[in-house]
Amino acid sequence: MRPGVTVLRFLHLLPSEASFSRVASHTRIEHELFNGGPPARLETLTGIMRAGHPNIGLRAGLVLVLGWVTLAALVAIQERVFHDGSFRSFIVDYSVHARSLIAAPLLIAAEGICLPRLSEIVTHFAASGIVAPRDHRRFEEIVQSTLRMRDSLWVELAILVLVVILVTAFAAQIPQTAFPAWHRVGVTGGIRTSAAGLWHNFISVPILLLLLFGWTWRLCLWARFLFLVSRLRLQLVAAHPDRAGGLRFAGISAQAFSVLAFSLSVIVAGLAANRVVHNAAPLLSFKYAVIGLNFLIIVAFMGPLLVFCPQLFSAWKRGVFEYGALARGIGLQLEHKWLSRSVGEKALAASDFSATTDLYSVTANVYAMNILPLSLTNAAVLVVATLLPFIPVVLMSVSPEVIFHKLAGVLL
Repeated sequence: MRPGVTVLRFLHLLPSEASFSRVASHTRIEHELFNGGPPARLETLTGIMRAGHPNIGLRAGLVLVLGWVTLAALVAIQERVFHDGSFRSFIVDYSVHARSLIAAPLLIAAEGICLPRLSEIVTHFAASGIVAPRDHRRFEEIVQSTLRMRDSLWVELAILVLVVILVTAFAAQIPQTAFPAWHRVGVTGGIRTSAAGLWHNFISVPILLLLLFGWTWRLCLWARFLFLVSRLRLQLVAAHPDRAGGLRFAGISAQAFSVLAFSLSVIVAGLAANRVVHNAAPLLSFKYAVIGLNFLIIVAFMGPLLVFCPQLFSAWKRGVFEYGALARGIGLQLEHKWLSRSVGEKALAASDFSATTDLYSVTANVYAMNILPLSLTNAAVLVVATLLPFIPVVLMSVSPEVIFHKLAGVLL
């Protein structure tokens, strides 16, 4: 059969973009705008995912079985046949455990935690009235274009092709001596990649890359969506109690990304653990990697919200002048009425003071308004999620006796 015919038949089997759009149209699209994305078509084709039924637990379990359990079984068989210490080498390879045992399933689990939150934020933009009625049509166009890009067949094919290219280059260019002992097996005349090594190269690694590229595409769509919405004429309220013009709800996205941040950090922490344990690398040699990782995560997950800064600054500046003038006028009237005469019992029942206090409280919200729809809590959650996977690495690099004596010294 000609290759072109095979490709056409494969494309015919994939769910069409029209079918994805029809499913989405059964409910309000905003509610599920980000509840999808690559590699959803591949998962739908294999039957482990259906429209409206993401099957997070099933998919995470399947990723765990394919990426790590099968790999461990192959290494155990290799150890039984060759008695080459491969299983011990596998057990102490913290990097492969970090990638396939922890990070890959968590990347699936993160879909069930993060994506619904993003979709809820999309819905709130329209339901809260922040998007002006005159811009509702443009907002719907943004939603529809985001949905089309999320379910783009060509994007998913491009990701598949990119993964194939990277995996092929990875397997061809890296020498066998760079891999751990379980990844290779000695034969007459040299060494070759073991069955476990082949499974790792062409199953475990591609699964992780597909999930990572899928999340990369979602992040690009999220940033694009926020940018386009920030171009609309948003109805921001300078005196809003959230002190972000009514946009503080968008900062929830940063906290929703914490599971994804933890997953990415686990991958880096696994590499660091290998170097600390097997190469006796000093812990401080990773400080720039940890700092850089935190910086990249903050930029990737919180940076897209910066697009609202110009409108928030305009709302703050307008509010300072308008509410400031109002507060000054009311204050002058209060002083003129009450400070120019003797105060009697009627002052106790007057509503002037409470009304002025309320106005000043509202005005204080205006002056304290942030030009970022974020809080320190949003950033703290991301930083903590990024640092947590490095705690075991620190414990590996420090003697238990030293930790005990340090703790004893603090407690005593």
